[in-house]
Amino acid sequence: MVHLLVGKKVAFIGDSFSAYWQTEVEKHSWTYQLAQKFPQHQYYNYAHGGRGHDYYEWCLLDAKLRGIDIIFTNRTFKQRVSEFGSIGNFEFEETAIDSNYITLDGPAHIWYSIHRKSGMFRNTQDKYPKNIESNITQSLERKSTSDVYHSWNDKWYDNVDKLYNFKHIIKLELLRMVDNPELHTAEVELYKHFVPGGEQVFNDDTKVHMKAAYDSGITVAPDDNHWSLLGNEWVLNNFILTTKTIDILS
Repeated sequence: MVHLLVGKKVAFIGDSFSAYWQTEVEKHSWTYQLAQKFPQHQYYNYAHGGRGHDYYEWCLLDAKLRGIDIIFTNRTFKQRVSEFGSIGNFEFEETAIDSNYITLDGPAHIWYSIHRKSGMFRNTQDKYPKNIESNITQSLERKSTSDVYHSWNDKWYDNVDKLYNFKHIIKLELLRMVDNPELHTAEVELYKHFVPGGEQVFNDDTKVHMKAAYDSGITVAPDDNHWSLLGNEWVLNNFILTTKTIDILS
């Protein structure tokens, strides 16, 4: 049975692999390509690199206030954490890319990813004294390494579609998770299809397998594993646009 959804509101809530504002990605992103395939809907992209599931919660609240109908979200690394800045309001700033596609940024917050060597990053105008900044960094680092927080991350994402009453929440497994390599993910399928050695390249040195992906044309640079236009298009058409998802969007 085909459900006709005309002019619905669709949101993307995720990390850099769902983001528009990612170096060398932008209109090559699968989210923008999806909007081109189903132009009758209005699209809101909340996704930003390095953000975790606590940031996703903020986005879901804003999406509910906007009357969003359909949510696409992707599991991300459980070591990513955020906290609010002390200045401003709980508001997201819009940037229009096309008449039916906008990106959202905010609210003012500080985020931390243990994967990034430089530690704390900002989207806030706060000016902290060095000792306060050090305390904030230590607090975020502690949260980032907390087993309890990691356990919450897994349980929250596994149940996010039960917690929130949007018409549809489409959960995506885009990235290979080191601590859960058995997950069926778009990244692994992409590598199997394009990269000599397929999934086995993940056992190689990181620089080696990233270069192999770039040489295969699916990533933007030999030291950047974000997907190129080819990579994004393949993931969209072969992993994201399932029969169920097409039915929801058609």
